[in-house]
Amino acid sequence: MNSASAPSDVMITVSLLDTISGGRAELGRLEDAGYSIRVHTVPRPLSEDEVAEMIPGVRAWICGTDRFTRKALARADRLEVLSRSGVGYDAIDVEACNERGIFVTTTPGANDVAVAEFTLGLIFALARQIVLADAITRKGTWERHLLDGVSPLGKTLGIVGMGRIGRALARLATALGMRVQYTDILGAVAPAEIDARFVSFGELLATSDFISLHVPLTPQTRGLISAPQFSAMKPTAYLINTARGGIVDESAALEALKNGRIAGAALDVFVEEPLRRSPLFECRDRLILTPHTAGLNAESKAAMLRGAVDNVLAILRGQRPPTIVNDPRGGNRL
Repeated sequence: MNSASAPSDVMITVSLLDTISGGRAELGRLEDAGYSIRVHTVPRPLSEDEVAEMIPGVRAWICGTDRFTRKALARADRLEVLSRSGVGYDAIDVEACNERGIFVTTTPGANDVAVAEFTLGLIFALARQIVLADAITRKGTWERHLLDGVSPLGKTLGIVGMGRIGRALARLATALGMRVQYTDILGAVAPAEIDARFVSFGELLATSDFISLHVPLTPQTRGLISAPQFSAMKPTAYLINTARGGIVDESAALEALKNGRIAGAALDVFVEEPLRRSPLFECRDRLILTPHTAGLNAESKAAMLRGAVDNVLAILRGQRPPTIVNDPRGGNRL
């Protein structure tokens, strides 16, 4: 593998690369195909300026949530593909990629179950106050009277977004005896084998005991959950967001929690990541915060990297990968 300063055909900035079993061997497939690679990993997304500094000379880039803005992409002189190891691509200016003939690919399906499992775990952690119970025990006070959790079983789960992850969550939740209802702003419909009822967004907010978000961050979904939506929820409701931070107004969420407008929330994603300082830290008992890790387990990380490498190899060979986001060359090349 090339040193951090050498020119390369393929740049890899997947921040958790060293935690992926067989990850370095997976990258060996690129070298076996004759491509030089450069690995540059830090435990956070790269900034616009960092991307701009590193992008000249790179033909393909396997990335996480690094900031590929129009300004950064303006310095791309050889780039053919941005291969996202994951599904969200809101950090990539796709329009600028189209203008520069750069393909964008993702790895849908690689972490659907991982996100669904984690979401379900957050539902139980909130409802049964598991995090609070741990904190009480560690204090050595044995204050069991402070815990009054409820059972999620038999309660109504409202899923916003019936895509791959929403469907995976619905299957797990119904198997455990939860009632599932959903809405989808993109018009997705639950498969017939999933026992889930379609409702309007307003009805979902008003009648769900747990509300879980599974939509991409777009102009349409930015701020989707803000003060009016919190006011529409039941005071006993819980909100879970494992999608993207900008979908939830964090200030409104904090107000809703402080005022008892909702019973609790779990946030895995945030407007600014990494989350270093935040007023959200003030709320402890009824708010769970996790570091954008819902989609990450041993199996999903390996699958995402494998899919990202597959996409790079396909594009560089002039083939069309199955998970392409855009087609900036109008099908003339692929």
